[in-house]
Amino acid sequence: MKYFTVGPTELFPVTKKFIAEAIEYDVLSISHRSNIFKDFYNTAEDGLRKLLNIPDSHLIFFYSSATEIMERIIENCVLKTSYHIINGAFSERFYEIANELNKETYLIKIDWGRGFYGEDIKGLDKAEVICITQNETSTGVFIPLEEIYKIKEKYPDKIIAIDIVSSAPYIEIDFSKIDIAFFSVQKGFGLPAGLGVCILSRNCIDKAELIKNQGVSIGSYHNFLNVYNKSLDKQTVETPNVFCIYLLSRVVNYLIQERLDNITRRVKSNARKIYEFLDQSEYFKPFVKEDYFKSYTTIVIECKIKSNVVLDYLYKNGLVLSNGYGKFEGKHIRIGNFGMHDNSDVNNLLDLLKNFEENSLKS
Repeated sequence: MKYFTVGPTELFPVTKKFIAEAIEYDVLSISHRSNIFKDFYNTAEDGLRKLLNIPDSHLIFFYSSATEIMERIIENCVLKTSYHIINGAFSERFYEIANELNKETYLIKIDWGRGFYGEDIKGLDKAEVICITQNETSTGVFIPLEEIYKIKEKYPDKIIAIDIVSSAPYIEIDFSKIDIAFFSVQKGFGLPAGLGVCILSRNCIDKAELIKNQGVSIGSYHNFLNVYNKSLDKQTVETPNVFCIYLLSRVVNYLIQERLDNITRRVKSNARKIYEFLDQSEYFKPFVKEDYFKSYTTIVIECKIKSNVVLDYLYKNGLVLSNGYGKFEGKHIRIGNFGMHDNSDVNNLLDLLKNFEENSLKS
C-alpha cells in the first residue's frame, strides 16, 4: 500500500533501512544514560539545527508528541493569560488544553477553511503567549509565515508559539520572529509516530523560572527547567523513545544530503498538480478557496459524494488517504503530500481520481 495519509504517513524508503540498522546495532536495548545514546542525541540535535537553520538562541527538546508540547507550553509560559487563533481542530485543541489547565484564555475564531492576515489580528495586549496553528491538518489551511511575523512585530514582547506539525520540515522559519515552533515526526519527516520536537527560545526558560518562583506549577518531570538541565548533557529526564530519536538522527542527515530545498520544490510541484486537477474537477473541489492559504502538504478536498466511497475505491487500488476530520468525516478527503511521495505516486493518485470521476459520470 502507498500511504497519502496526513499522519502517520508513508515512511521514507530509507527509513526502513535505518530501522533494520537500529535493530542490528541493538539501539532498542541501549541505556538512555549511555554514551552511545548521547552521541545520536547530539547528532539529531545538530542535524536539526543545520536542516532547519535553528540559531543558538533557541533550544531543542524532545517530547512524546506535539499534543504534549502544547501542554508544556501552557504550563511553562503562561502565568495567567493565553490567546488562541482558532481556525480548525488542532488550534482548538491548543485552546482546550489551556482551559483544562485553568488559564485565562482568549480566542479569535476564524471560519474553518479560512486563513488570516497578520494586520487583522488585534487586541492581544493581555496575552503572554499567542498560540497559532501554522498548518491546520484538519482543514488544509496554511498561514504564510509573513502573516505570523506581522503579529510578532506588533507584539514583540509576547511569546509566539506555532504548531508546524504538518509543514515541517518544508518551511523556512526566521526564528528571530518566532519563540516556539513544534512538530511531531510522523508526517514530513517520514518516521514512525512517538516523538515530538519543541524548538524554543531561551526566554521561555526565563518565563518558566518566573512562574515557578511565583509558586505556580509548571508541571512535573517534563517541565522546561528539568528538560533543559538534562539537555545540557545530551540527556532526557526519563527513558525516552530512544528508537525514534535514533531514526530522527539518521533521517535528518539523509534530508541534508538529499538537499531539503530540492525535496520541498517537488512537494510544492506535486501540490500544484493536485490543485490543478481539483480546479477542473466536477466531483472534487479544494476546501480552502483562497490560493494564498492553501497548504501544499495537507490538501483537503470537498466531495460531492460520500468520501468513504472514494476512499474505498482508492484503497482497492493500493492507496490509503485520510477521511475528513471530525464534523467533516464522510464529506472531505485529506491528502498528505510529503517528501516521500514522488512524482509517479502523485500521478497515479490523480489518474485514479480521474478514472473514478469519469466512471461515475458515465453511470
